[in-house]
Amino acid sequence: MASGAGKWERVPLAPQAGYGRAATPAASPRGASEAAPVFAALAREWRAQGRVVPGARDPEWDVLVRRPVWPRR
Repeated sequence: MASGAGKWERVPLAPQAGYGRAATPAASPRGASEAAPVFAALAREWRAQGRVVPGARDPEWDVLVRRPVWPRR
């Protein structure tokens, strides 16, 4: 409801500029460029252990989504 008692406010289905969002985009966190080598090293370690790395294809997921939804009888 809107701020007035008993009144309704129409809310659009599609997001509009300036509605419910910050006027300026969020700045990148301080030190993000310094942290990148840490994450790169972590990604290398995960790949070496056979783990899934964000942004890489997951073969197990590919197999699961290729299966039919309903099994044949």
